[in-house]
Amino acid sequence: MNTWKWIVLALALTAVVAAGALGGKWFNDNKRPNFNRNVELYVTPGMSVNDILSQIPDSVLARRRSLDRTLRKYLDDSSIRPGHYVVEKNKPSVYAARMIKKGWQTPVNLVLSGTMRLKGPLARKIANQMMLDSATVRKALDDKELLARYGATPQDVFSLFMPDTYEVYWTDSEGGFGRGFHS
Repeated sequence: MNTWKWIVLALALTAVVAAGALGGKWFNDNKRPNFNRNVELYVTPGMSVNDILSQIPDSVLARRRSLDRTLRKYLDDSSIRPGHYVVEKNKPSVYAARMIKKGWQTPVNLVLSGTMRLKGPLARKIANQMMLDSATVRKALDDKELLARYGATPQDVFSLFMPDTYEVYWTDSEGGFGRGFHS
């Protein structure tokens, strides 16, 4: 065989190996399950990709590099949507990135129980289970315009809250979480 044939053969072999490596990375990131148990993530405003990655222990991943590569490829700091996310077992890395980028939140259970006749403790109970601060919730419990949308006043606001467990989105606002209540 002459030298040109060897060069062409070497280049072809190199191209096949490179394509295989790229195809393998794509398959690992997009199709191959990477999570070996459900992972719960709480993403707050201003978090970076590094902050999200730090929440995920190595013990739940088959391939840490796949998740790192995929999150960095699909997310930047401006595309991260705050929320509560549960990445299910056997999902590929790209699924976690899509959830966070598109805001595909998993609802949380808001448990209201016990005595709910004082606005301060009620506000703390709600704020402790959502991405709200208790001062904001407390203020909403006295907001006449907001409460009027739900047929209530600051005096009878407690009639809106029955002891129960409600599914809400962790990021719902003080004026919006009432829309998400469904037992």
